[in-house]
Amino acid sequence: MKHIDLSSSQFLNNPYPVYRQLREIDEPYWLPNNQPIKSDGMWLFSRYDDAVDILKLNGPFSKQISRVRLTEEVTPLDLTMLYLDPPGHTRLRNLVKHAFTLERIKALEPVIGLIADELI
Repeated sequence: MKHIDLSSSQFLNNPYPVYRQLREIDEPYWLPNNQPIKSDGMWLFSRYDDAVDILKLNGPFSKQISRVRLTEEVTPLDLTMLYLDPPGHTRLRNLVKHAFTLERIKALEPVIGLIADELI
C-alpha cells in the first residue's frame, strides 16, 4: 500500500478509498510521522475486530496526544478528557457521567430538534 497523507486534499475530500484499502490489508498499517510530533509514526488499525481488541487493552496504548506533540504544538483540546488515560479520564468521566444518561439526553431531544430546525 502506498504512503497515506492524512492532510492531503485528496484524502480530506474523499477518504473512503483509503479506508477500504486499509480494511483489506491483513495487518495494521504503519504511518510514518510527517507531523510536528515527538514520534516516529503511528499504527492505523482499521478493522473492527482489531479496534475492539485495542480498546479493551489498558497497557501500551495511550490517548494522551500531549505526550507526543511538541510542547509548542499542544492545544487546549489536546488536554481535554477525551485525550486522557485512566485514572485521569476515569476521574473526569465520573464527574460528568450524570449529564449523559439516557434520560438526560432524551430530555434534550426537543431543544436539539428546535436548534437543528433553525439552523436548517
